Amino acid sequence: MRTPHFVAVIDGAGDPRGRTWQGRSLGRDAAETLGAAVRRLSPDATPAELVAALTKALSERRDEMARDGLTPPWPAANLVVYSNAMRQIIRVGDCAFRVDDQVSNPPPKAFEQTLIDVRRLILHAGLSADLDQHELDGDVRDILQTLYRYQEMCQNTPTPHPYSFPVLDGNPVPLSGIEVVDVPPGRHEIVLASDGYPEVRSSLAESEDALAQVLKTDPLLIGDHAQTKSLRPDDLSYDDRTYVRIAVGGEDEDPETVS
Repeated sequence: MRTPHFVAVIDGAGDPRGRTWQGRSLGRDAAETLGAAVRRLSPDATPAELVAALTKALSERRDEMARDGLTPPWPAANLVVYSNAMRQIIRVGDCAFRVDDQVSNPPPKAFEQTLIDVRRLILHAGLSADLDQHELDGDVRDILQTLYRYQEMCQNTPTPHPYSFPVLDGNPVPLSGIEVVDVPPGRHEIVLASDGYPEVRSSLAESEDALAQVLKTDPLLIGDHAQTKSLRPDDLSYDDRTYVRIAVGGEDEDPETVS
């Protein structure tokens, strides 16, 4: 999404149980709630003010859902945003960005990596023993559903532990979970992307090509770019994805959307 002052990629987290609210998935609702909150931001909001405002918006949304009888886990989202006034990139969670040729595409958080490793173990071991993949997928689903019960206990924990991670979920995000990168003076190309791209290249076409190669060589996604789920027959990819490329110039110039 883009406003006159911000460009943002907001990646709503999928609900482990596939629940909806008012006809929308919880991940989509979180993304739309945060998008509306970004539009209300003051142009010169600091990173801490920005995250606090978005957290408040999700907290209020969570209260609405609770009044309708919804229970945890609550909607959550990852975010990366460029602030034109501050000339800063602000990130909470696992979205990616690049400034010119410098790429920041974080590896899976420890909690997610545990899910990935469990899934890889079951599929590698089971397939090597010629077990039925459909049955293996059922085993993976059952085990991951159990582990997902502990996910909220790892989100924005006041006392960090090895599996803690930051995310926008309506609870305060620790300052250590707010990443801020200053964009140097002058003209630069900036890419913001969701974690649906295993490699974030300098163009959308190149990023899509890299993704297609991963899906072609490893449709089960248990290799070098392992995920918590495989490519389903009717899907184009294992995750939804967003890619935005902008050009920023001098201090008085608005960002120019390239792709």
